[in-house]
Amino acid sequence: GSDDAIHWRRLFDEPVFTIGARDAWDGGGVSFPSVVERGGALWMYYYGFADRDNMVGIQRGIGLAVSETGDLRRFRRVS
Repeated sequence: GSDDAIHWRRLFDEPVFTIGARDAWDGGGVSFPSVVERGGALWMYYYGFADRDNMVGIQRGIGLAVSETGDLRRFRRVS
């Protein structure tokens, strides 16, 4: 977090959102999150891609994860 957008400090020791299951469309990686607040919930749009060994079907795309409570550590994949 940052109070002035110049000096930053780590809020958590672990990532707040991790890659999907190995066979999931986002099992290779997730990046470029964009979080917006909507009605007290946090909606996170992110870019995801498949594991290199699992290139069947959708290989990459934009996902949505929601934290209904607004807690950055409680995102649930929606799509």
